[in-house]
Order: sequence, then C-alpha cells, then structure tokens
Amino acid sequence: MRKTNKRKTIRPVPWQQIIVAAITLIAVVFVILNDRRNYSEMKKIAMEQFNKQQLLLAKTAATGMEAYYWELIKEMSSLVETPDIQQMSPGSLHYLQHAYLGYSPRTSIRLLDRNGILRFILLKTGEKNLSEGITVKSRTFINPI
Repeated sequence: MRKTNKRKTIRPVPWQQIIVAAITLIAVVFVILNDRRNYSEMKKIAMEQFNKQQLLLAKTAATGMEAYYWELIKEMSSLVETPDIQQMSPGSLHYLQHAYLGYSPRTSIRLLDRNGILRFILLKTGEKNLSEGITVKSRTFINPI
C-alpha cells in the first residue's frame, strides 16, 4: 500500500499575488525599455566609430594616392626638362626606361610629340617605336593646350 502525503498547500492571499504580478510586470517593462535605449545607444556609438574608421581609411588612402601622384608629377616634370626628351632623340628612350623601373607593372609610358602624335610606348615587355606615329588628339584623355 502506498502512503500519500496529504500536505496542505498554502496559497498566498490574492492581494499578495497581485502585488507580485505587478512588480514582475513593472520589472519586465523596465528591462525591455532599458534594453531598447541601450540598443539605440550602442547602435549610434557603433555607427559613429565605423564612420570615423572609414573616414580615417579614406584619408589615409587619399594621402597615399596624393603622394604617389605628386611624386609622379615631379618625376615626369624633371624628365621633360631633359634635352634628349625635348628633342625626341633616340637617347630619350634610355631616360624613359630608367624612369619606368620605378612604376608598377600595369603602367606604360607614352611619349607624344608636340603635334599629339604618339612616338614611343614603353611597356613592361619592352618598347614599341612608332616611327610612323599614331595621332591621338581625338582621344578624350589628351587635351591640346
């Protein structure tokens, strides 16, 4: 035979139940509202930090590109001061080859005469001497002065 334990369970009074339920509900609402505010703040902070990092990366890239192109401009400006290049003598190819060693492999150096006729193309694979010339004034990347 089995013995059953007949213990009387004591339930809290209804007004105590209402107070516990109300406190629990208030706590849940407080946590939800607080989490929403924290989520909004964290999202705002994360966006600000992301934007600052992106701005810093963009400035760094721009500074690097600017330095590269200023160096390129200085080097090309000094090349055009060379008499061999000004007169487009065969010795000008030596200067161009020397300058080309410092450029990235995707670059080419093109030498135009005063009339906008392409005379030399210096590529990674070697030079191309265009003795008959190719007129390139009609292309949009060349603007006659």
